[in-house]
Amino acid sequence: MENLNYKLLKKMTKIFILFILLTNILFAKGLANKKEFMKMCKAPTPSQKVTLEAIVKKDSYNIGLKKFNINACNTIKQYLNTKKLLILRGKDITDLTPLQFFKNIQSLTIDETSITDLSPLKNMINLKELYISYNPIKDISVLKNFHKLKSLSLNLKNISNISSISKLTNINFINFINIKIVDFKYLENLKNLKDLNISYSKTKNLCSLNQLNQLEQLRLSDTNINNISCLKNLKKLKILDLGLTI
Repeated sequence: MENLNYKLLKKMTKIFILFILLTNILFAKGLANKKEFMKMCKAPTPSQKVTLEAIVKKDSYNIGLKKFNINACNTIKQYLNTKKLLILRGKDITDLTPLQFFKNIQSLTIDETSITDLSPLKNMINLKELYISYNPIKDISVLKNFHKLKSLSLNLKNISNISSISKLTNINFINFINIKIVDFKYLENLKNLKDLNISYSKTKNLCSLNQLNQLEQLRLSDTNINNISCLKNLKKLKILDLGLTI
């Protein structure tokens, strides 16, 4: 009995030590992240400054500042671990690198900016909601990193490759508007998808969607589809919006 208790105590001690080590590692990473942010914030490039100004101006976190200046960096730093919604809007915004420090953000909106590069978002692995519209973005490969994503809305007319979407196996909602995609084969493995909007796309064939067994709502307004027979296997489908399609 004593031997059993000793083994149990030894095991619990190892677990405790591992927990302490992991906590210290995460704490150190957090400090390093804040240090790097302050370095960038106090000497931003012109494009980074515009983005920082947009964050302050939108005031999603009730920062209480009317405009960005170097003195605002300490205040913004306190929000690097926030999970709240972050909204970026404005044609003068061209640089997302300041966002790389907001690693815990769960909801992000990028609307009507001049952003062309999404790669600075690659470490936002906790994202659950992402909304991007009216931006000159051509590459969305960064999406493959967002395994926790539940809701995705893209209104991007320059997109031609959506292969990264196939990695989003936890996603429930996808809204594709004005995307010039003909084949949606990369959606066929999204078994948790319940709501899909591919209106105003160039697709003609729906057969790649017939494996989406959990799909409840499908919107196909103003597409090139003329045959919906492939949808007969979608037993849970409740809403089918064809709009001007057929």
